[in-house]
Amino acid sequence: FIKLISMANDRGVPAVRNVSKDPNWSFGQAVFFSGTVLTTIGYGDAYPQTPLGKVFCIIFAAVGIPATLLLLSAIIERLMKLTNVVITIFIEKVQPILSNKFQNRIQRSHTHVLFAFLCAFCVFILFFIIPAGIYSHIEGWSYLDSFYYCFISLSTVGLGDYVPGDSDRQAHRHLYKICSVLYLIVGVMVMVWLLEIFSQTPEFNLYRHFTLMKDGILTSHQNTIHTASSITTSNIYSPGIFSQNDSTFSYQQQQFVGQQASSVN
Repeated sequence: FIKLISMANDRGVPAVRNVSKDPNWSFGQAVFFSGTVLTTIGYGDAYPQTPLGKVFCIIFAAVGIPATLLLLSAIIERLMKLTNVVITIFIEKVQPILSNKFQNRIQRSHTHVLFAFLCAFCVFILFFIIPAGIYSHIEGWSYLDSFYYCFISLSTVGLGDYVPGDSDRQAHRHLYKICSVLYLIVGVMVMVWLLEIFSQTPEFNLYRHFTLMKDGILTSHQNTIHTASSITTSNIYSPGIFSQNDSTFSYQQQQFVGQQASSVN
């Protein structure tokens, strides 16, 4: 009996209040499901149950997710061009003001950090604080639950414990679902844009501390190559440094440099 009730609920016929709501695969729900797949959020509240639906979902995700990532990358690239112009204007206007206020010259990188935090503050207000209040009012969730939903969704975690538009008494459910998926797509894009701004800020560029590559050369070999190259260069341009008795040592050094260069190649 419980299994039948659960199966009916999955197909849009809830046992609560013994009423039926719109089916799970209405147009609004289908758009919402497509958006959560393309953004890799994947709540799991609705899912394909037929073999044909599962095959289509695999093909749709395999083609749609890379296409969505390419689209987001193209949009972010164009946004960053405009953002870099805004950053330059912001630094030119704000840096002299801050330098005069604190009686000390403020570096450009510090002004860049200020711009990044201002962007983060605006994103926090527009995509977390305000939407959380809207969802709290529409869904009847607590403000903490609504904020939790916004964060879990825009971070693409998508646990699925809170999904908008699942109430059987939700007014204009189709339009509400479509607006929610638009919020998710734009929100994910803005989060990527914000991460790009922070990655271009020198103080937050942590990649250089973790990478093994620098200009195509392993950092572990870089000091060795520079040291060996300097020794070889001194042998070529200063032949008087080493005597004829040191010719064997010089040959070994050249062999060592050749081995290091071949290993890098």
